[in-house]
Amino acid sequence: MELEEKLSAIEKLEPRNDWLTIALEKAIAPLYEEIEAAPEEYRDDFWGTVEIEKVLTPEKLKRYERIRMLLGRRYWQLCRRQEKIRQTLTIDECERMIIS
Repeated sequence: MELEEKLSAIEKLEPRNDWLTIALEKAIAPLYEEIEAAPEEYRDDFWGTVEIEKVLTPEKLKRYERIRMLLGRRYWQLCRRQEKIRQTLTIDECERMIIS
């Protein structure tokens, strides 16, 4: 695999380019909006952190936690795949990346 192919493969494995990550982020976006729109009485400290257990229904909370878990797993999976490609880079390829 050539350097350009390796770099392209790494780029494709970025979360912003991954179709599954994008789908999960779209699924969680309405829940984030609902959390952000929470009234002041649901904010628990100086920083205004929302107690999501008070804002979301049990079903929505379960969905929120599940999507967050899946996103975390996916990020970790993409990171491991990128690392495998990075480990195949030769010293010459690394030097070419630094120079360019």
